[in-house]
Amino acid sequence: MRPTTPASPFARTALPTLFALALLPMLSACKVGPDYEKPEMATQESWSEPVYAQPADEAALSRWWHSLGDPRLAALVDRALADNLDVAAAATRVRQSRAQSGVAEAALLPSASASGNYARTHDAANTDHLSENTGSYRAGLDAVWELDLFGANRRAIEAAEASAQASVEDSRNARMSVAAEVALEYAAWVTASTRARAARSELEAAETTYNLVRVKRDTGNASELDLSNALAEVASARAALPAREIECARAVNALAVLLALSPQDMRRELAAAPASLPDSLAPVVPAGLPSDLLRRRPDIRAAERRLHAATASIGVAVADYFPKFSLTGNIGVSGTVVSSDAPSPGLAWSAGPSASWNPFRGGAVSENVKVREALRDESTLAYRKAVLTALAEVENALIGGKQEAVRRVALRDTLAERRKSLTMTNALYESGQTDLATLLDARRRLNAAEAAAAEADNAAFTRLVALHKALGGGWSETDGAPAAK
Repeated sequence: MRPTTPASPFARTALPTLFALALLPMLSACKVGPDYEKPEMATQESWSEPVYAQPADEAALSRWWHSLGDPRLAALVDRALADNLDVAAAATRVRQSRAQSGVAEAALLPSASASGNYARTHDAANTDHLSENTGSYRAGLDAVWELDLFGANRRAIEAAEASAQASVEDSRNARMSVAAEVALEYAAWVTASTRARAARSELEAAETTYNLVRVKRDTGNASELDLSNALAEVASARAALPAREIECARAVNALAVLLALSPQDMRRELAAAPASLPDSLAPVVPAGLPSDLLRRRPDIRAAERRLHAATASIGVAVADYFPKFSLTGNIGVSGTVVSSDAPSPGLAWSAGPSASWNPFRGGAVSENVKVREALRDESTLAYRKAVLTALAEVENALIGGKQEAVRRVALRDTLAERRKSLTMTNALYESGQTDLATLLDARRRLNAAEAAAAEADNAAFTRLVALHKALGGGWSETDGAPAAK
């Protein structure tokens, strides 16, 4: 019988560790908690306005402001998307969320820390030496690798990645909103400028009428009452002008904020050309199918990603029911130096598995699981609401756009007739065939028709912008980051 060779300390310590490493691929396949499944969200089969039920032009929809026939507006939107502070802030949140995802991924890797110390002591009471100087030192490296046997760290990574994808969609949603806001504020500025020009024209017309009445009064063909009424019209026209200038300034200042410019720079830039909206404001925008919104609207995509993150976080909480296993190891040198003697270093190392488990927490683990499940349910409701809200916004824009187009045509016809009526009434008054009251009434009707037509132009343009935004227009897959999984 041959004598048995004693196992080396390395073999006694390292072999169990190597065995655990060999089992790691099989054990790491386990992830507790529910696996995420994208919810099935039923949508209506078609839109209420069938004329829009054509396949959407994705490329045109992603840059819809270039199809409105206004190069200056298109340039303003492009600049806003490049310079807007909200868009920039959303981009920084994308970077933050990506970094958080990296932090979560680091939990799967081993961690190591180094330490060292040196101490010098003096013992004057030593009986063998008059003075004893002793130095001690230690340097070492400690390593820990938590074995993610139940998938807590992998669930945390899953949640972090889904949250990062949601931040990407939030960034795209910010771009979509800024594009729409620039277009709307531009339309508000155009409308206010148009009304301001009309107010100045009305003031000039009122002054012209006043001068005509004064001549007629001097020749005995008009009364003092007529002159007083004409002067009142001048004062009324002059009083209406400041409100129109305020509207212009507010729209200019809003555009300045959106383009990250000072109000003075924005005002100088817009003053370079007259303001007008395109004549054709009611093209048929291909809307596609209602189900297309689920993949095209960034807010819906973000809500779905947050639902994924909330579902994965349940697994993180469930993993607390189970023990945690780690592989630990350290290696170091230590020794002492007495007086001028040579140092006496010593090498020490250790390695092996460790475990920790704390199942007795007064029900805190189960309550935390309930919290995460409730958050998942809340995210589910938020996702459903996002889908329903998107459907309602598209329907409102489709119906509103159609009706505003009809209203706009009617008001433009009214404006044309009011202009003819004022021209004829003015000629009759100058020839003495009608009175001043009839002339002033014709002018008031024209003013009301001009204001209504300008408001209708703005409303039609607003509905068109709202439709593009409701359809999820204003971004492409190349904006911000790759598409969410």
